[in-house]
Amino acid sequence: MSHAEVSKPGVPVRELPLVPPTFCQYVGEQCDQIFHAPTKPQVFFAYASAPEAIASTISAAIELLKQKEPGIEWLPWEVVDPRGQVIFCRICSSLRSSQTLVADITTLNFNLMFEIGFALGLGMPVVTVRDATVTGDQRVFSDIGVLDTLGYVQFHNSEELAEALRKVWETPSLPAIPLREYRDQPIYLLKAPIPVNGSIALGSALKKSRIRYRSFDVVETPRLSLHDARRQVAGSKGVVADLLDPTRVRAAAHNARCALVCGMAMSQQKAVLMLQEELSDIAQPLDYRDVVKSYKNAANVPGLIPIPFN
Repeated sequence: MSHAEVSKPGVPVRELPLVPPTFCQYVGEQCDQIFHAPTKPQVFFAYASAPEAIASTISAAIELLKQKEPGIEWLPWEVVDPRGQVIFCRICSSLRSSQTLVADITTLNFNLMFEIGFALGLGMPVVTVRDATVTGDQRVFSDIGVLDTLGYVQFHNSEELAEALRKVWETPSLPAIPLREYRDQPIYLLKAPIPVNGSIALGSALKKSRIRYRSFDVVETPRLSLHDARRQVAGSKGVVADLLDPTRVRAAAHNARCALVCGMAMSQQKAVLMLQEELSDIAQPLDYRDVVKSYKNAANVPGLIPIPFN
């Protein structure tokens, strides 16, 4: 049996995907983890540690929820114990054993975008929350697309947030996407909005490969909808993300979109290539650091494309 069910009397809940996947891009083979069913429904909270004012507000809301709804396990991301474990595997396990993901999108965070995509790929209900009075990344989120039709819970303080989330674990999943396999073009490429040399080298290498691809080009199609992202990933054998160096214009929205789509693809056991241009030394987000292949010289790009893509 591939799922486990944890319920509260009289309330239907989704089944949990607790059987290890036969393929995980992170390890490049079958998953070696063991997933356990929780004793009561869990809600997992993902949020950035900065700004501290927002993080502490969410933490305080979680404590209030523990008091108001003790029948639910309210899990802040800080409880994930990575000691002696791969951080991504601990996040994956926590998501698989939870009913709902609550993700704060007040500010842009690439780990968070990846986790939202991963949860959506698992068929997990995702509830986004944000303090709408913080305007710093609003334009970037607008440029990303994908999440703008998901809706969000607005909050200003911990009391408001806790009250709004009391029944969040009952949130239904998004409707299933009818499967359409792209057999003639099984690879889905997220093209960079700027044709840097690395992007040109990537396109050339893919064209020379035996596998054909289709692409999302933000220059041609300014917005990628959540429905289309889910449909494209579900029907693909693999996803290739052409990431720009963070210092380039338009890189933030593009890279965040790539993180979300690649998270979705990884949870659905697709082959994933995240190719990262580097103008200088940068620290990759922890959730997908071991999946990213970086280059400083475009001549090295063809050698970074793994066997499933050539």
